[in-house]
Amino acid sequence: MGTTTANRAALTIGLAAWLLAGCAAPLYSASPSSVPQSAARIATHGFAGETFTSTSVQAACLLTPGGPEIQFTVSGQASGPYPGSFTASGSMLDFALFKRLTFSETFDVASGTQTLSGTAQATKQIKFPGCQKNEKKDFFVVKNGSYQANGSGKTDVHFTETQFTQSFQ
Repeated sequence: MGTTTANRAALTIGLAAWLLAGCAAPLYSASPSSVPQSAARIATHGFAGETFTSTSVQAACLLTPGGPEIQFTVSGQASGPYPGSFTASGSMLDFALFKRLTFSETFDVASGTQTLSGTAQATKQIKFPGCQKNEKKDFFVVKNGSYQANGSGKTDVHFTETQFTQSFQ
């Protein structure tokens, strides 16, 4: 092998190494301005301004040893800062032994390419007359419940056998 051939081989190997090293470099930098705006908004404002509405309500009213309980699952339209669809499930329990009403819920919002999840709960400012199956009037209302979803705030819920609305502050 002559000097020219050896130089060409070294040059080819060096050029290949240089090109491969360039491929490993990041194509973009993760600067603060590249953080999705909605993620930054959730951290700062939570779900404030979001509203869930649904006429797709599935519920069961149970008479438990602790008292009457509604278990529900809903799906529908999310509007506000995170438009899209939502699903939620939870329960409302009139825990008669302790004279306490409790509301708990988990929810997911599909907005664009994101899925946002959270929980809501309340133990005060609840209106729940118990199970009214004979009259087909199961309902409950939650005022100033709390929610947690990469931020926190207050939520109001209105539930009937045919409609569900929830707003976030």
